[in-house]
Amino acid sequence: MPTARLPLILALVAGLGAAGAAAASSAADVAAQVRAATGSPTRMAWVRDGVKLVLFDTEDRRGEREIPFRFRINRPVITPTSGDRVVFIVFEQWATWIVNWDGTNPRKLVDGRVTCIRLDEKGVEWMYWQDRDNVFHTAPLDRPAESSIVWKLPVKPREGKTENFQVSADGRFAASNIPWPAVGVGELPQQAGRPFKVIGQGCWPQMARDNSYRCMHCTDGSHTQVQIYDIRTNRSWRLPIGPNGRGGAECPRWANDPRFIIITDRPAKRTRVYLARFNDDFTKLVQWITISSVGANSEAEIWIRSAARYPGSAADEVKIAQTPQETAGQKRPDPQQPPDARWPGVTDGLLYLWEKTGAPNQYRLPDGRLSEPCTAELHGQARPSYFSAIDTTGGRLEAEGIEQQLLDATRASGLTLEMAIVPRDASAKGIVAIIGTTPDDANLLLMQENGRLLAEVLVKLLSENGAAILDFIEDARPEDAGLAAAYHVLDVDLGAVAETFLGPGDWRPRRTAIKERWKAAGWADSAASGEHAS
Repeated sequence: MPTARLPLILALVAGLGAAGAAAASSAADVAAQVRAATGSPTRMAWVRDGVKLVLFDTEDRRGEREIPFRFRINRPVITPTSGDRVVFIVFEQWATWIVNWDGTNPRKLVDGRVTCIRLDEKGVEWMYWQDRDNVFHTAPLDRPAESSIVWKLPVKPREGKTENFQVSADGRFAASNIPWPAVGVGELPQQAGRPFKVIGQGCWPQMARDNSYRCMHCTDGSHTQVQIYDIRTNRSWRLPIGPNGRGGAECPRWANDPRFIIITDRPAKRTRVYLARFNDDFTKLVQWITISSVGANSEAEIWIRSAARYPGSAADEVKIAQTPQETAGQKRPDPQQPPDARWPGVTDGLLYLWEKTGAPNQYRLPDGRLSEPCTAELHGQARPSYFSAIDTTGGRLEAEGIEQQLLDATRASGLTLEMAIVPRDASAKGIVAIIGTTPDDANLLLMQENGRLLAEVLVKLLSENGAAILDFIEDARPEDAGLAAAYHVLDVDLGAVAETFLGPGDWRPRRTAIKERWKAAGWADSAASGEHAS
């Protein structure tokens, strides 16, 4: 393939005064600590200030070496056989480059973002990369033209995100965002009826680089904990990961020796790089070594020479179980505890309550017992997002299992709909759907039209099916409520509507969906999201 050149700036620093001597001593101390912890020559690489590749070798007595580039770079990966090259992503180009350990011969390697490299039992280095369509490929490191597809995600990368696709040493299992923020594990290559299994939500998924089939990811917005999931035993557990009380972690990266991880912390400036060691059962990090505190560091990588070999094969009978088992440290809602009484407060006549992902989504029945958990399905491009909410852009959240119950109750007593609506654009032109029963002959729709709320029901008028507009809220202008907005209340008595139009009597069982696009009507995506009770 033609060789392309990435502009490289060589930096030479002259003069070793007292400060230089102190830095050299500090580098020597770091090298000695790392060498003692790993028991082997060790190389580390990370990104500084977004444009510099930093290299550190415990054996060369040179400390940190910076290789500055004129492009934004990220996610360096040290080649596993001998650690003599570093692969990194050039973000804006959607491309991956490679450079020798001594900083020479930087060049483009492949179109796409390489997220991991594994060494197989024959000594071949296999790289895995993501393309612009969220398709993942693999090929020998030095023969990218010999590529094959291992997985296709159903949606394109949102906001240009790089999904952190990681594989086991044998290439059999992968952990990845599928896409972010959902984290899952899958068996490669992709096959019909064998999808990625969701094991949590979070960032920076990792697969141990041996064949232990352990996965890891940051679990919350502050990145103060990681969840580890063991495919072999179907167990998962959490442990704190914030180094030295400085907040959470970024990109906790498993070393090729799985006893170790390398991470950065989260302050905006002077982000530190740390090496940490697990205890024997991977339930605690028992040793921390500060590698660097110079500049804004990110996305560190580590290579340990003693682990630079194929680790051996695992048992063939290992399979991905359907439901993970929680263990110590994994907090789940207690189904025996009553639901939060703050919302919706009154549960008389309630048929369905879905608050957020991770919540019990139960309510009190008239006899005092808890209801069964209310469930919902994601369709289209809808997916979990921040703060346990659902991002319904390009899709919908659809209530499960209440179609007939809701219809029977509506026919008997009418229906009350309560929603907290946060519009994306309160003055959007045209009609956008907020909630309703799914197409094409929807029973009930709640919509936004040119900044107003509009309710519509399916009724029978003069023996002809049609949709009757119940009410416009002329002054339904969002009121200032900080970051959110509030509409004036719309109260519709469908019982009265039934008497007048015989509407609900002609309704058919339909699933209720938040933010559905009705293509037949040519509507745009909804501009609102919210929680609801029926």
